Amino acid sequence: MQTRSTGANQVWVSINVMWMSSSLRGLNKFGLGMCIRDDEGHFVLAKMEWIYLFLDVDLWEAPSILFALRWVCDLQLAKVVLRWTRRW
Repeated sequence: MQTRSTGANQVWVSINVMWMSSSLRGLNKFGLGMCIRDDEGHFVLAKMEWIYLFLDVDLWEAPSILFALRWVCDLQLAKVVLRWTRRW
């Protein structure tokens, strides 16, 4: 995990974003999991969402970025490192 600190008052957080696809009874179901860690690598907060959209698996990176950025905005985080993992 990458974390950065640029001084006592400027702390970076890392958000690990994992998404996976599942075909359940013909539905396109995607799971999106996000975990926030502080600048020392300690767990802070996690979020999981199941999303039903009809997209090709290869196109799911862009919506996962959108969901992660919305969460960052909702939490009013300023200095964030985003990392992605894709599972099938």
